[in-house]
Amino acid sequence: MKLTLFLLFAIFCAVTLTQTVEKKEGGIGCLVCTTVVSAAEQYLADGKTEAQIEALLDKECNKLPIGKTQCQDIVNEDVPKIIQFLEEKKTPQEICSLLGLCTSEVEEKTEGGIECIVCTTVVSAAEQYLADGKTEAQIEALLDKVCEKLPIGKSQCEDIVNEDVPKIIQFLEEKKTPQEICSLLGLCTSEVEEKTEGGIECIICTTVVNAAEKYLASGKTEAQIEVLLDKVCEKLPIGKSQCKDIVKQYVPEIIQLLEESKTPEEICSLIGLCTSEVEEKTEGGIECTVCDILIGLVEKYIEEGKTEEEIEKLLDKECALLGSSYEAMCKTLVEEYVPTFIDYIEQHQSADTICSEIGLC
Repeated sequence: MKLTLFLLFAIFCAVTLTQTVEKKEGGIGCLVCTTVVSAAEQYLADGKTEAQIEALLDKECNKLPIGKTQCQDIVNEDVPKIIQFLEEKKTPQEICSLLGLCTSEVEEKTEGGIECIVCTTVVSAAEQYLADGKTEAQIEALLDKVCEKLPIGKSQCEDIVNEDVPKIIQFLEEKKTPQEICSLLGLCTSEVEEKTEGGIECIICTTVVNAAEKYLASGKTEAQIEVLLDKVCEKLPIGKSQCKDIVKQYVPEIIQLLEESKTPEEICSLIGLCTSEVEEKTEGGIECTVCDILIGLVEKYIEEGKTEEEIEKLLDKECALLGSSYEAMCKTLVEEYVPTFIDYIEQHQSADTICSEIGLC
């Protein structure tokens, strides 16, 4: 459980900070490595053997919704070296530098938006605790524990908890999103948001609107559409939180605009999630983004025991949700690359590596 929380934070950091493959590879490798090493350190202190440590780490990797392959690569390749370095009293950061997964360049890239990332992590956790009926004092105590478990950004996390919990709770009760709250607290700037959001929100928005259009055509009510769209969000391998934010904030507006016969692209532009600037930025890297999404889905279907043929059919249905702008391109990728995706995934390659190897990122 501890490692899962660490790794989810690490993956969140890597996903939200990245726009290019270079940034993705560096950041996620470093962050996942430091969290794996920290967990291995704990297991070693508990007297576990090398085989037990490897099995425990592998089990935690398998619980992750995304990032399994990066985690498993480190576990499969580096556990003996990690244990040796830990016995030499090296720190997780030193070990991951020695393994070539953390460099000063990676740390410099990561540090820039760390307050924004830590803030959204804290606010998302607070949102869950508030939904569970916890009091302000209980939330603060639980968030302190979250801070203790973070592989990086502990001091920033503690500052946010000590100074901002009452404001965070107030904003959450006003139905503001983690991103909005962290902007209001001055911890996420437009520069950081520009790096973290951009194309993915535009793609997710068109996916949501296309699904809403189908549900509306089949006579569903607004409440039913909202429930069904939440299920669509749950199926996404990345961008679940952005998807749920769109559903929570925009369903009435989306339905109204659909009833005015506006297209998904027009609707997402009107609500500010697809702009000409975003579309221009996104268009160049759209194949890369869709490739990432498809690999996440292929990993999921492989775990469910689906055959190659079944995976292709399921992915074709997922592509249909992307709407006219991206559906054809998505289906072309499915037709051309599913066997390749499966081969690479079975070799425990990461989505970033796969999409780069086949020239899509």
